[in-house]
Amino acid sequence: HHISLSCQFTMRPFYDDDADSHRNQHPRRKRRRSASSRASTSSALVVAALMPCSPQVTSFSDSPDRQLCVVKVCQNKDCRKRYSPRSPDASLVQTFQDLLLPSNDDNLSPSSNIEIETSGCLSQCGKGPNICVETQGGKERLFFGVDSASTAAAILDVACDYDPPVNLIIAADKIFKAQTASSASEKEAHITPVIESLSSDDSGLSSSPALSHALTIRADARLGFPQDVKGALEDSRQAAAINPNNGRAYRVLADAEEADGDVAAAIDATSRWGELDPSFATKARNEVARLSKKGR
Repeated sequence: HHISLSCQFTMRPFYDDDADSHRNQHPRRKRRRSASSRASTSSALVVAALMPCSPQVTSFSDSPDRQLCVVKVCQNKDCRKRYSPRSPDASLVQTFQDLLLPSNDDNLSPSSNIEIETSGCLSQCGKGPNICVETQGGKERLFFGVDSASTAAAILDVACDYDPPVNLIIAADKIFKAQTASSASEKEAHITPVIESLSSDDSGLSSSPALSHALTIRADARLGFPQDVKGALEDSRQAAAINPNNGRAYRVLADAEEADGDVAAAIDATSRWGELDPSFATKARNEVARLSKKGR
């Protein structure tokens, strides 16, 4: 049956160096300004603050009227800790990705022009977590204090002209809470209502990156104690099917396949994880070598 999601969240003020005179205002209030006012830029501040944040993507869509919007999330250790002091698994990058709608080449969603990337330090460590948003034409805007799903959603609305569905904002908030849970059972309790709500959604969220992420988290929790290998296999396979680029889903799937005794399938999943997450390529190769010896 359907379980509705409900949560309360607040939207803290953050700074936007695109218009210094509007500091400390809530991002949604900025939508009421005129187009010319929104276009005004404190260029000296922006350029100085964003020198380390160089463009990595120059084109995205064949549609000329879709402006590319690149969200670059600072990966400095201070910003990461400010976003999630208790859990390294919860990342602002993933929160932004969880707020995007599913999209493919045949069906571009309202968020299909948005790219989420990592960035080096943005030189504003005391105000973090920090991001910069770049749109076509090289315009860059720096936002500080991005510490929740609701604030991230507001920035996507203001800077990228994409207003995430409320259900995705709630889901992203619940996912964050699940990742910071202290036990596998608590994690599963937080994440199961998210999965049930998104899976039963008839507006397209049943194929969203957020659902894939939530299934991956529950699969990982089910490999804890008490262990539910069959449930972990089901969740991780579904997560990978929804989002074939979810490297973490394949990593958890490999663990589940190994726990289920299928070493060959575990090797395949581990290899796929290494392909999707190049930063873990060496670890993936070592895991494949270990599994290969185990399967002899």
